[in-house]
Amino acid sequence: MPPRLHTPHALHPWQELSDRVDTTLQHVFDAAVAEHSPSGRLALLAVGGYGRRELAPFSDLDVLLVHESKRTEPAFAQALWYPLWDGGHKVGHAVRTPRDTVAMVRSDLDTATAIVTARVIAGDHEFGESVIAKAHRVLRRR
Repeated sequence: MPPRLHTPHALHPWQELSDRVDTTLQHVFDAAVAEHSPSGRLALLAVGGYGRRELAPFSDLDVLLVHESKRTEPAFAQALWYPLWDGGHKVGHAVRTPRDTVAMVRSDLDTATAIVTARVIAGDHEFGESVIAKAHRVLRRR
C-alpha cells in the first residue's frame, strides 16, 4: 500500500474535513459577533452528518444557531451564512431558541434525528451544551 494510506487521517478524511470546516465556522462566527454585537447567549451547533464529523466533500453543512433572545437580528445570521455560500458551501441552517428547538425535536423527526449527534462548534459552549442536553432528555422520553 502507498505510505499515504497509513497516515492517521487516511482512514477518516471526513473528520479532517469537518475539523477544517469547524475552524472556518469559528472564524466566521467570531467575525459576525464582532461586527453585529448580538445580545444574549448564542451557540452554533453542527448537526446531522456534520455533527457526527462525517463531512464528505460537497456535503451540506447542517448547522443550528441557537439564541436566548426573543429575536436574533437577521443581519447577524446573514453574516454567518453569506460567507459560507460565497465560499461555495451548501448550508442547511436554522435559527431557533432553546424552547423552539425542543418543540421541533418533539414534533419533527428530521430535527430529532439531527440533534442526536449535535455538537457545539462556536459561541457559548455551556449554553449550546445545555440546549443539546434538553433536546436529548426529550428524545429519551419519546
